[in-house]
Amino acid sequence: MPRFNVYATANLYGEIRPEGYLASNDDTIQEIEDSTHYSHREIDYELEFNFVVDASDEEDARQLAEHVITTLRYQGDPFEWELNYPEIVELEQIEEPMTLELALATLREWINISNHTTARERPIAVTLNPDLMRAIDFILAHLAERATVSATPITITGPPGIVATTPA
Repeated sequence: MPRFNVYATANLYGEIRPEGYLASNDDTIQEIEDSTHYSHREIDYELEFNFVVDASDEEDARQLAEHVITTLRYQGDPFEWELNYPEIVELEQIEEPMTLELALATLREWINISNHTTARERPIAVTLNPDLMRAIDFILAHLAERATVSATPITITGPPGIVATTPA
């Protein structure tokens, strides 16, 4: 399933009004009359954030992201905050869904590199490439699905002299 990175913004709004009184531990003071007028102060922050969603396509990703940003709340301190005007700024597909064609192309590229270099010349990144691992996983799952769907046996030929056949 494709993954999408969602970049979003929202407005964090709150009001602060001191609630308390002046006090002293000094015994020489008999009485403090506090004539300060405490008015509230509005605080407004622009938030920028991102998160990842898994979705079948861009439209589904946008719907999921809209749901997420409309249910967000701010937590963390004793003030009450309102989260207003959430907006998706950008939606970007970050992981291409694996297809049989992409898996085969990835494997062919890896085999081509492997056939034209010695083990010492190959960078470790080629051997441990995440795309290669995804391609192998996808092809194995595809083969397993084919094996369970059809009664046709699948024959996999390995190094010379080794042949493995799935039972029919």
